[in-house]
Amino acid sequence: MIDKKTLLKTWICHATVYKWLHDRSAKSMFKKKLCISIPLLILNTLGGIMVYKADSFMISSKRLLIFECVCGSINMCCVMLTGIKDYFGFGEKSELHIQSFQNWTKFKNEIYVEMVLPTISEEEFLSQMKIRYVDLISYGPTIPNEIINIYVKKFKEYIEKTEFSLPDIIYAGYLKTEKVQKEEHIDLDSLI
Repeated sequence: MIDKKTLLKTWICHATVYKWLHDRSAKSMFKKKLCISIPLLILNTLGGIMVYKADSFMISSKRLLIFECVCGSINMCCVMLTGIKDYFGFGEKSELHIQSFQNWTKFKNEIYVEMVLPTISEEEFLSQMKIRYVDLISYGPTIPNEIINIYVKKFKEYIEKTEFSLPDIIYAGYLKTEKVQKEEHIDLDSLI
């Protein structure tokens, strides 16, 4: 059985990993949001300017037809981009990852403070932290596989040498088994 201090240190390690993952996920979602929002803003502005200059296209019916086609196409592009933006909800997902990052930070800091300056009994504190830990994992936003893969590549040596167990989410794409030698790892993506 694992002792209480080791369990708390393991949770601190998990909190650090989840903080990194949610921070990178929030940044990734924000970049995706910008990739849709900026062209949408530009096209909306262009469409609005064209409407105010519509009188210059009223000279002939051919120009008016061209104006209507261009203006309609720009508006259709705006509608499609808005639909994509609403469907994927990158902005909302980014905010959820930021909140999760903040919650993991708070969780980690509370453990640090309680380990240094205990204010309640260890059993009560472990019980409270266990509930929070499970809630943070259960109700947190889904972390994209691309972010997990970046973490595994960036911290490969740390993953192999750490004395504490890392969250299961890290080992999902980087599974160590006793049958496989130390340098060899099974990539679950290649098995599917």
